[in-house]
Amino acid sequence: MQIVGRARPAGGPLGSRAKTAFLARHPAAAERVARAAGERLYVLAIDALKITDNRRGFGWKCTLRPGDQPPKTSNRCGT
Repeated sequence: MQIVGRARPAGGPLGSRAKTAFLARHPAAAERVARAAGERLYVLAIDALKITDNRRGFGWKCTLRPGDQPPKTSNRCGT
């Protein structure tokens, strides 16, 4: 999978929610994050996903953008 998008620091309410969610998912990181004075979390706005899945056939590829529907068939991209 290849992901194309823009990363930016998560600030304000989004940053607080992102930090809470991250620490809930990775509790072992809590002490390290608490010690890191300048830690920053980033959010990624995804512009496109390119998927290659040889289980669906050799060289099967699909590119999805926000709003696209995922593939419904086993042999081609659904968009």
